[in-house]
Amino acid sequence: MEFSKTIKQAIAIALITLSVFMQSPTTVLAANQPSDNVLFKQLTDQSYAAWNTLDPDAVAKFYLNDPDIVIYDATPLKYKGWSDFKSGIQTHLFDKLNRFQLTANDDLEATRHGDLVLTTFTYHLSAESKTGDPIEAEGRQTDLWQQHNGQWLIFHEHTSAPVSL
Repeated sequence: MEFSKTIKQAIAIALITLSVFMQSPTTVLAANQPSDNVLFKQLTDQSYAAWNTLDPDAVAKFYLNDPDIVIYDATPLKYKGWSDFKSGIQTHLFDKLNRFQLTANDDLEATRHGDLVLTTFTYHLSAESKTGDPIEAEGRQTDLWQQHNGQWLIFHEHTSAPVSL
């Protein structure tokens, strides 16, 4: 199964990334290619433009449509598979909002390992609930991308926000 290969590659990336971080900071920077940073910032901005439409079908073209992908989102805690994610973002997010505006900050870093790319970045969320309440938040996101039929797709995503005490 191709997805099992993808999971094994993701684990390999995590282990490689961990070992790189345990070395020197210059090694981490050397792994980043400026052209990858530009390409994946563009892809992220395009995916966020799709998110801002409040239409899960617009978002779909950026994700691997697979029943085994795992996405950690703000709410609920975890989605398994594209169908679960699509229905969940409609119910738990889009149906509760009048307006939704995600903006990726300019700190995106892309690290390539073969046909896999890890991106990390922060973002700003500005939204309005159905009751008219404003929502402003800062967050961070990690995506794992892989090429499928010549197109880069997200096959794992982890979104989080800083914890305030």
